Amino acid sequence: VDLIPSLTPSPAPTPVSVFPITSRLTDPRLKNWLAKVPGEVNFTDYLSVIVVPEQKNYIFKGKELLKVYPVSTGAGQNKMPEGIWRIGDKKSSGLSQLYGPRLMFFELWDNGQFKETTRAFHGTSEPEKIGSNFGLGCVYHYNKDILEIYDLLPRGSLVVTTGDSSSTDWEILAGGTVVLSRGVDERIRKYKDVNYPWKKIKPLTRSADLTIVNFKSPFVKDCPYVPDKTVFCSQADYVKGIVSAGVDLVSVAGNHLGDYGVEGIEYTVDVLLGNDILFTGAGRNATEAFKPQIVELKKRDGDSLKIGFFSFNTVAGTSPAAGKGSTGVAWWDENLIKGLVENIRSYVDILMVMPNWGVEYTHQPTAGQIEIGHKLVNWGVDVVLGDQAHWVQKYEEYNGGLIFYGLGNLVFDQMWSQKTREGMLVKLKINQDKEFSFELIPTVIEDYAQPRLASAKETAQILGYMR
Repeated sequence: VDLIPSLTPSPAPTPVSVFPITSRLTDPRLKNWLAKVPGEVNFTDYLSVIVVPEQKNYIFKGKELLKVYPVSTGAGQNKMPEGIWRIGDKKSSGLSQLYGPRLMFFELWDNGQFKETTRAFHGTSEPEKIGSNFGLGCVYHYNKDILEIYDLLPRGSLVVTTGDSSSTDWEILAGGTVVLSRGVDERIRKYKDVNYPWKKIKPLTRSADLTIVNFKSPFVKDCPYVPDKTVFCSQADYVKGIVSAGVDLVSVAGNHLGDYGVEGIEYTVDVLLGNDILFTGAGRNATEAFKPQIVELKKRDGDSLKIGFFSFNTVAGTSPAAGKGSTGVAWWDENLIKGLVENIRSYVDILMVMPNWGVEYTHQPTAGQIEIGHKLVNWGVDVVLGDQAHWVQKYEEYNGGLIFYGLGNLVFDQMWSQKTREGMLVKLKINQDKEFSFELIPTVIEDYAQPRLASAKETAQILGYMR
């Protein structure tokens, strides 16, 4: 496939195996948590792990992570202590309002046996304090959550409380559509602040080892403010906000990248290069447009993780297909992309792709998206990070890979409906054994420009679209 760039690393690495995914919905820390359990302790298939620093309750069935619930575990002398417990008596009636609708007592493993205690799972009459260090030595949940947990965990289920939350070695954060145009442009001008769109999510985007977004509005010299059209451009100066937000890598394979012609595409490439932002999906020829980025993330102990990433477009718009001697974006070409995947698969630990695909304003992917997503995974892609619908779409676990069909809007001005305000950040957590889990972080856009983390009610609604 002559348009695929040659990969000749120096020195040439030893090819690695396909990125292992032992259990898709798991957590790399599970084995560390289970190591705390004495061998003579018998328990059911169900396990609850309370990670006190995170104020979260991770519930597993076997190695499968079923759900993560926010909790409160107290502080100081009232903090829930570390230990090995199991569910004892369960009560569903005659409870004080302080405990909510359900109460599940703990038995503590002590000197070779379980002993009754007064500590417990229960609900709360003060839901606004969930997630804080509120409480008197029990594990507090939202009332709706304790109803679920009560029905889910049988008596005898194991509970591990731990302060161990730090065995993730790398974190990759990926978000959807970013358009620094129209309403976003107006707010940046109004507040005279290129950082304005990123302020409320910057702690997340800056803390990840690698942050990726789908950048869809080309940088254009003297970009005009156009308030009411779907012709997008961004001031070159706005790249400073992207840099400040800690975004490391962007896809520029979108259907609007050609809104200001070939000149806009070339100028965008130059601005990104000039600000040390990695990109894929566009270039002055097809070789540049299809060129993958291989990013090596290192730790101080010398261990490293190699990430491969590329992007492409399937959506009609203003973006021309890059050719052997012509500027444009990387368009879906089955044979070319299959060859690209096969060419780089053995050079990386994890291979990711961001397709700009599908139709707008639907939670369901098209048959074409599903077909392409499955092909990508079958060829060797580990994670597909789709975007274009402007709504959050479902995700799928397929043949050892993860397919997110639509990440929704991250930074855009589409305030005209709740669903176009919503987006999804995907956080991949990878440990030193190259095992990974993922966390979904819903966002909601405010003030035509600025995403924030979704509330508990909004989160439940957005996650519901992904099933």
